[in-house]
Amino acid sequence: MNIKTLGILLIILVTTLTGIRISGEYAMREKRIDCLLLMTDRIVSLIKYGSFHTREILKRVASDKNFQMIEFPKQAVKFIDSGKDFAQAWDMSVRNDSTLGCEEREILLQMGSSLGKSGKKSQISMMEIHTENLRSIRERIVPELRNKRKLYSSLGVLTGIFISVMLI
Repeated sequence: MNIKTLGILLIILVTTLTGIRISGEYAMREKRIDCLLLMTDRIVSLIKYGSFHTREILKRVASDKNFQMIEFPKQAVKFIDSGKDFAQAWDMSVRNDSTLGCEEREILLQMGSSLGKSGKKSQISMMEIHTENLRSIRERIVPELRNKRKLYSSLGVLTGIFISVMLI
C-alpha cells in the first residue's frame, strides 16, 4: 500500500469514528432520560413506602448503581455534606450538570423545589406530574435522537469518502 492510500483510509477512519462518537452522545441522552424516569419512580417509592427525609432520599439515589450515569445526585450529596440545604444542593447540582438537556434540567429544577415542601400525598402527586413531563419529553425526543444517530453515523463515513475523492 502506498502512502496516499493509507492517508485516504486514515481520513475515512477518522471521520467515521467522529460520526460514531457524535452518534453515541445522542444515544447517551436517550439513556439518561430513561435513567431519570427510573430515578423519579424510585423517589416516589421512597416517599410512599419509607419515612425518609429529602437528604436521605438523595443519598440513596446517589449511591444506587442504577443511576450512575446521572451526575447531579452525587454532586448534590457533596453540596449537602458541605452544609447546603437540600433545595440549594439540588438546584446547584442540576444547574451544573452539563449532560442534561434544557427540558430535563427545567423539570428537575421544578422537582427539587417541590420535594420536601409538603405532605406525602402532595409530593407524590407532584412527582407523578414531573414523571409524566419527562415521559412526554422522551416520547417526543427519542425518535429525533434516533434519526440524528443514524444521520451522524452515515455522515461520518460519507464525509470521509467525500474528502478522499476530493484528494484523488
